[in-house]
Amino acid sequence: MITQEIELPWGFPTLNDLLNITARHWSQRHKSKKQWQGVCKIAIRQGKLKPLAGAVDVTFIFFPPNARRDPDNASAVVRKFMLDSLQEEGIIEQDNWRGIAGLHDRFEEPDKDNPRIIMRIKGEKK
Repeated sequence: MITQEIELPWGFPTLNDLLNITARHWSQRHKSKKQWQGVCKIAIRQGKLKPLAGAVDVTFIFFPPNARRDPDNASAVVRKFMLDSLQEEGIIEQDNWRGIAGLHDRFEEPDKDNPRIIMRIKGEKK
């Protein structure tokens, strides 16, 4: 079992933001998803994540700039875009029930000077 970690910038849209974008037009949601998945893929490549076999355990650690957003609203979109990106980049085999053993969120005290998201992924080396 190996553990790998990368850092993502703060600023992903919240679930409410994404729903509002979708209400305007589906193509705007697609544009936002493509943009933020690009951010995820850059982090994956820069972090030199290695492909994993079987089901993985993923933890997201949030360091928000303040405590204004609801935790579930802040985490939903990050999870979706990151898991899709991990699969597209070949780090995980699947992002479905067979590919994800566990998803965990941890919310730390706000860090106004360095808001960020840490993603840890555990799995068997391929």
